[in-house]
Amino acid sequence: MAGFFAFGPLYRAQLTGEIAVTTSLKGILCMCLGVLFLALGDAVSKWLGEVHSPLQIIFFRALVSLPLIALLAHFAGGLRKLRTKRPVVHLLRGLIYTATMVCFVWGLTLLPLAEATAIAFVAPLFVTLLSVPLLGERIDPPVLIASLVGFAGY
Repeated sequence: MAGFFAFGPLYRAQLTGEIAVTTSLKGILCMCLGVLFLALGDAVSKWLGEVHSPLQIIFFRALVSLPLIALLAHFAGGLRKLRTKRPVVHLLRGLIYTATMVCFVWGLTLLPLAEATAIAFVAPLFVTLLSVPLLGERIDPPVLIASLVGFAGY
């Protein structure tokens, strides 16, 4: 039986007929929803960029996000869930993310949405290449080839 899921995490569910919500399936669904919300956020940022500066857009995005994150943390076990053992790393990530938002939202105000999104598709290539020096990961040749082929648009 070499069906679509024969080599995936749902193979067991395919054989037994049960409905299995695996960790992989949850991850896939979360990633798809995340990409959908990113696309919606980009479209709204582009629309708002016609009358507001990128800094205003980013400020209000953060202002709305903060209470929502606090509410999520509250229901996940309290604000102590936000405590970290690596505050410097989180500060660095926050600074990088702020620079990312400023550049991206500014770019959205200067380019058509389709072009800005197309340029953003280079991110997987950067993530793949930077995983070696930053995380010490090893990139298998098939993964590198797939990244390059995807970047080329095939």
